[in-house]
Amino acid sequence: MNEVLSNDVVVPSSGTRCLKKNGVEYFLLLNETLFSCSRINRSAAEIISLCNGVNTLEDISKILSEKYKVELERVKKDVKQTLDTLLSLGLLVKVGEEERSPREDFSISRGPGEIWLFVTNRCNLRCTTCFKNAGVEKSNELSYDEIRKFIDEIITVFRPRMIISGGEPLLRRDLNKILSYLKDKGLYVHLTTNGTLIDKNIVEEWRSIGIDFVQISLDGSKPEINDAIRGNGVFQRVINNINLLKENGIKFSLYPTITKLNLEDVPSMIELFCSLSGRETFSGAFFAPVGRGSVNKDQLSPRAEDYIQLISNLINERKTMLRFKNLIGFESKLDRVPGNLTRKLNCGLGTVTISIDSDGSVYPCHWLHLTEYRAGNIRTNSFREIYFGSEILKNLRRLRVDQLECCLGCPWRYLCGGGCRALALFSTGLLTGADPYCKFYKFYFEHALWGNWV
Repeated sequence: MNEVLSNDVVVPSSGTRCLKKNGVEYFLLLNETLFSCSRINRSAAEIISLCNGVNTLEDISKILSEKYKVELERVKKDVKQTLDTLLSLGLLVKVGEEERSPREDFSISRGPGEIWLFVTNRCNLRCTTCFKNAGVEKSNELSYDEIRKFIDEIITVFRPRMIISGGEPLLRRDLNKILSYLKDKGLYVHLTTNGTLIDKNIVEEWRSIGIDFVQISLDGSKPEINDAIRGNGVFQRVINNINLLKENGIKFSLYPTITKLNLEDVPSMIELFCSLSGRETFSGAFFAPVGRGSVNKDQLSPRAEDYIQLISNLINERKTMLRFKNLIGFESKLDRVPGNLTRKLNCGLGTVTISIDSDGSVYPCHWLHLTEYRAGNIRTNSFREIYFGSEILKNLRRLRVDQLECCLGCPWRYLCGGGCRALALFSTGLLTGADPYCKFYKFYFEHALWGNWV
């Protein structure tokens, strides 16, 4: 471990700033380029202010010991711990040593973190939000043997999380054979379903297979909201089937697409969905105006301001103010920002995530199943050849947030990575355009970083 010794001199690294916000008791130490960040209390901020390029750890400790009339060894221990932590985060650097360089947020050598595999386009519902425009089975969908061959290939190179989707996957008769083969190969299996076709036998087999997680699409806390989007009777059928998953100990979540039609229902969905699933977290999807969703976008698409108002209302209902208490004597305190707030250069399009349609076509993500972004087909080329060799994927990977004119100068650009390029394309007609929810990201990240939800 690179630690700070008594005679070491440390200073803030290039680009590190100590920010203060009115009404907040603590500070935000931020380096936008790395992206590295920590919330610090007043005592830690004072330590940093003494890191002037001259003072050693010993000097800083003596200054504070005399000022606060606290035993030198106690202060020195606290100062060292503070400096060591901030040094490890790249927010401070020893004088004369090389500063930490920004790292890529991903490497294609590791392969995709997740692969969406659409096993059929057939569906028993006609949801207005469906980004796949699912319904009728394609004439040339992958056979079980073709899917098995694909699985055998990827496990020799990658270990991705597998998202099994549709259409409605349960309409595929050999679905459980596919799930079983994936688990036999040691892969994490996440199944998305509309939840209407689940029965006792299916769930018992899932338990035997060892399926990891089931995501059920539901768009409201009551029938009149959900069924306006997903079809008459769907809400009650899903609620009835949830008990089967519970009885068999299968982890699941209820997952909505947030639209104009259910925005005001989100607080009720949070209460209901979390109580039913036993999960403490709630998440939902932005609406994407693609597939069947493009036909209904005028009546379904929320504005960024709508999402901001939603989160503001939730914050006011569940106000959680993170406060640092000034302890007796002198003691610094640091708090890492949430772990999911990490540096991103783009949204991971074609790298972190890959999508394979039911006919074997490979796309950069599940929202970009467009002809111009078709990278190949696993029937004609190996997945490895497509993933590493496709010019379409290579061009997408070169796209960086620093190349997006709409993002230049934004202090949070390395947190969102420029947002979703698919949503930007649907909104502006340009892959390099602004994500329609940019204002929401700025609102969310500022509040998440400060931990000050007011």
